Amino acid sequence: MTSKVTSHRAAFRYHPRFGYFFRPNLRLWQLPQQETAPFYLISTNSVGARCYREPEPNIDDCGIKILFIGDSLAVGDNVSNRERFTDVLEQLLPGAESHNYGLSGSGHDQQLLIHREFFPLIDPDVLVLCPAIGCIGRNLLTDRLHYDPLTGGAIRVPRPYFSLDTDGSLVSHNVPVPKPAFKTFPDPRFEAARPNWQRRIKDAIKSMILRQEPPYLNHIYDDPQATGYRLGQALLREILRESAAPLKVLAPLPDFSYVTRPDAINHHSFFSSVAEAGGAHFVDVPRFFQQLSEREKKQGFFPYDGHYTRSGHEVIATGLAATLRGLRDWPD
Repeated sequence: MTSKVTSHRAAFRYHPRFGYFFRPNLRLWQLPQQETAPFYLISTNSVGARCYREPEPNIDDCGIKILFIGDSLAVGDNVSNRERFTDVLEQLLPGAESHNYGLSGSGHDQQLLIHREFFPLIDPDVLVLCPAIGCIGRNLLTDRLHYDPLTGGAIRVPRPYFSLDTDGSLVSHNVPVPKPAFKTFPDPRFEAARPNWQRRIKDAIKSMILRQEPPYLNHIYDDPQATGYRLGQALLREILRESAAPLKVLAPLPDFSYVTRPDAINHHSFFSSVAEAGGAHFVDVPRFFQQLSEREKKQGFFPYDGHYTRSGHEVIATGLAATLRGLRDWPD
């Protein structure tokens, strides 16, 4: 049965290891964060991944399995399943079978735990790790705020997280994750605002929550000694170390600023060194957009929250398909 919903709590449910995950066997039309975008279809499998395929080990007659792990940019917030780059890729690579296990709002920490849980069930031929370049600061958070369009408030959702021990090893915290209260609350900074400003206030809260990161986020890549830098690298290295995929690809996904600003390259050494240490291929995804006009670049992103539009997903799918063709053999 297909239903139409508008809130975070209808699409997700509590998960003791990830904090939250999509509800299983879901088929619903979700209200987009971008107000001018149409409702988009979310479909999940029996374990709650936005994937049409069920997790099952490789068998001789199946295609080439590609496991994608990332956040909302990878899982396709604001577009339907079939419009995402992970699904479009199947049309460009004969024999490819995409398994999208991204989680909206996730950090590298949750992505590590998702890999641990689902990689053995899928046993993919290719792992494509797709962390969002701009969201490295999430690894420093102990909970997340999710905007609730029904009330204009926020839902505080606990999350698992890691810290670094004195020897550089990862230490897990908050697992099992406490259950969220799922109570919405207004931002106290707007409590004294005039009633006729209500819509503007809700928009401000929404924008703030959707872009929620520590204030120094964009500078984490500038300081290899910063906690966020070292923790982010340790988490990604651990995913690649634990992964038994024959082919591993690290393809960090850009927001609009990393596509339009040619000087926004401070993340290169961070990700390329992780890929080298983990035996993975580093893919510079922002370069897929460089041949586009400024107008075409803008058309690839929703202006309100920065997620990819259908055309943006097509750009990434085309670039990734070309990259993967050069890394292994594919059926004719």
